[in-house]
Amino acid sequence: MNAFFVLIVFLSFILQASYTSIPLLPGVLLLLYLFKRAEWVFVFALVLGVLLDIVLVRKIGISSLFFIGFLTIISIYERKLEIYTKEFVGIVSFLGGVGYLLILGESNVLLQAGLGSLMSVLLFLCVKRWFAKSMIAL
Repeated sequence: MNAFFVLIVFLSFILQASYTSIPLLPGVLLLLYLFKRAEWVFVFALVLGVLLDIVLVRKIGISSLFFIGFLTIISIYERKLEIYTKEFVGIVSFLGGVGYLLILGESNVLLQAGLGSLMSVLLFLCVKRWFAKSMIAL
């Protein structure tokens, strides 16, 4: 499962950095936090955000601050909400994508956030199905 997440994070980073402006990393980081529930995900989000800003020639720290804030909000509401559902993943990744795109000043925010959310839900369903026995009690 670790190798799978490393591959997914690497592919989403490469796609977002070079090919598309769809916010893939907020959804992938959300899934990584949901399935791993570890503090190192925050450090990973910080490093990915800085690398993404460097590659896309933006002010360094914008993406990493958003990713860490996004994951912090998820961790705060983790005990209050049912987080292991496709509805939660869809809504939160959509809201995260909208926030990320608005901070960056992108256009077509709702369409791009909707596509990113759809990809996050599909990835969530695949991970939940393929790795059901090795996950934390869901």
